[in-house]
Amino acid sequence: MPHVVLLGDSILDNGAYTSGGPDVVTQLRQYAAAVEACLRHGRPLVLCTIYNGHFADVAFQRVATTFVALFDDVILRTAASRALPAVVTGAGLDVPATRVTGA
Repeated sequence: MPHVVLLGDSILDNGAYTSGGPDVVTQLRQYAAAVEACLRHGRPLVLCTIYNGHFADVAFQRVATTFVALFDDVILRTAASRALPAVVTGAGLDVPATRVTGA
């Protein structure tokens, strides 16, 4: 992944809102670094997209879906650029989050 360009409002450039946690850009860089660290061991590696979830709060669902799409794009581009297999999750998982998490 040579470059990630994030356009939009502060939901993407959100360092001021993460209470000291990593912002989106930092998380994307950490993901690429983690993949590289795994590849250095010379073992087979399969990347997997992120499950989208199903949340009762419509506004939260919209935000979650936006971020999952962003991360899934990075995951799939990372896999393609390194000729790695990728598993796309989410098909048939449109169930309430409480059933998935067991909460």
